[in-house]
Amino acid sequence: LRLEKLVHIGRFDRSKNTSLIINEVEIARKRFPELSLTLIGAPSNSEEKKYSEITTINSNNAVLDGWLNFRSSVPRKEAPKILGENDIFIHGYQGSLDKTLIEATLVGLPVVTINLEYQAEFGAWSSEDESKNSLAKQIEYLKSLTLERLVSELKARRDIAVEKHSLEKWIEKLI
Repeated sequence: LRLEKLVHIGRFDRSKNTSLIINEVEIARKRFPELSLTLIGAPSNSEEKKYSEITTINSNNAVLDGWLNFRSSVPRKEAPKILGENDIFIHGYQGSLDKTLIEATLVGLPVVTINLEYQAEFGAWSSEDESKNSLAKQIEYLKSLTLERLVSELKARRDIAVEKHSLEKWIEKLI
């Protein structure tokens, strides 16, 4: 497993911390220059459009260097296919547990996130508590794992997702 292609699917809004994701991958690339990042999504309104334009302009060198790609929104039904074509799902939203995190976990992708709700339920890719909020440190830790350890952890996380977040479980909670 190469763990080189990172992807984020979600709105291109300030709350999703797109700039942070780019900066953290840039930090991780100092140690792992083979890393690439694809950001997929569109801003949700005109205010967020300004944020996305500024972020895109500020990231021009990374785009020119070939390791950063921006893509427009995709239909939700395409998400599993896109996730399957990548190695790591990266996420910078601090709020509630995004469904994209669960989708990526169910597909079997390692999820690198600063989302505390996700970390509380599934864990963070880290051996140190203080690095749980650093995406770059989580990438570094993830890349240090043996294939056997990685597969075991991904299976355990997928099992949690199925057990707690399947459609059947959501219906049960609703009732």
